[in-house]
Amino acid sequence: MRLLLANEPQSYRQVIAAAVQKLRPDIDVAVSVLPDDLDREDLHLLPDMIVCSRLTPVVEGSNSAWVLLYPDGETKTVISIDGQRTTSADLEFDELLAVIDQVATLRST
Repeated sequence: MRLLLANEPQSYRQVIAAAVQKLRPDIDVAVSVLPDDLDREDLHLLPDMIVCSRLTPVVEGSNSAWVLLYPDGETKTVISIDGQRTTSADLEFDELLAVIDQVATLRST
């Protein structure tokens, strides 16, 4: 499975990437240099899941799994997997990892 991280701030991206790579070494983690490059990276890498801080029409239209993490600095998260969206007030790392695992399982079947 390929995971693309394009969330803000950069330090969060780096910490999430390092933790996922350590805990799930079978997942290919790509870190977008800038969230503004998200659409280009999405179309180039064709990830199975995206974590971002700004949802673009390209991400929403071309990806079946994405997590909108803290949009506009709000403590809110929107998760979309195969068109099913859920919103929560906050998302802990273990919950994000559970979403990643869920998508990896769906993609492997």
